[in-house]
Amino acid sequence: MSSLAISLEKLKTEYVDILQLHNPDPLPDARDPDGAYGGLLEARERGQARFIGVSCHRLGNALSAAESGNYDTVQFPLSSLSSADDLRLLRYAKSMIAGSSP
Repeated sequence: MSSLAISLEKLKTEYVDILQLHNPDPLPDARDPDGAYGGLLEARERGQARFIGVSCHRLGNALSAAESGNYDTVQFPLSSLSSADDLRLLRYAKSMIAGSSP
């Protein structure tokens, strides 16, 4: 039994809302069906997760993840102390919501 199946059983649920990779470096190859991203896709296809996401602590990885379109969520640490460079991720996300290019 997979770790996810065990977790779902212990949580007494059939699915989780989101499965998220934590700070992978580099981002997993989305074309590798046996890799971490492939595992996320499989869980979503089986109905064990509604969404898949990734957290990133490097701006380049966060931007790459967002631009790839492979993730439903991209988590990146932002605060009032964030640099203007870090805020590019917010501008990108806002442009995606608006349906325009950054």
